[in-house]
Amino acid sequence: MKITGAETFVVNTGFRPPRPWLFCAIRTDAGLTGYSEFGSDGVTRGLVGLVQDLAQTLIGQDPTSVEKHYVDLYRLTRQASYGATQMAIAGLELALWDLAGKALGVPVWRLMGGPHRERQRVYWSHLRHLSRRELAALRGGAAADDGRSR
Repeated sequence: MKITGAETFVVNTGFRPPRPWLFCAIRTDAGLTGYSEFGSDGVTRGLVGLVQDLAQTLIGQDPTSVEKHYVDLYRLTRQASYGATQMAIAGLELALWDLAGKALGVPVWRLMGGPHRERQRVYWSHLRHLSRRELAALRGGAAADDGRSR
């Protein structure tokens, strides 16, 4: 299995100022695609360009050699290896982990040594300045009042 290409997707969240979400897809000749979310507010165009530039070095490579690719990408960018560059590498690395899990037929957590806990508390982190009701209104629907919307 070889990497045939990588794409980035900028998804408009509708917020002002714009705060898009960034996604990466790495495709293979076996028909498998690995996906990731990456980045941070405000560095959209630069990160998309970095991911696209760095992804070219992965074309024709075996996607399951994730650690090797990470080290190679880090070496390639050693003169500017922090900040936005590290976020771009993470976008590629996470998509490669997704591909490796799919190729082996196991979830990514299994590749990382198994579950570390049986339960995980979750919380509302994205769109933190909007309530669920306000978010539903943006989508054109009504939110169920679960007693937690403010």
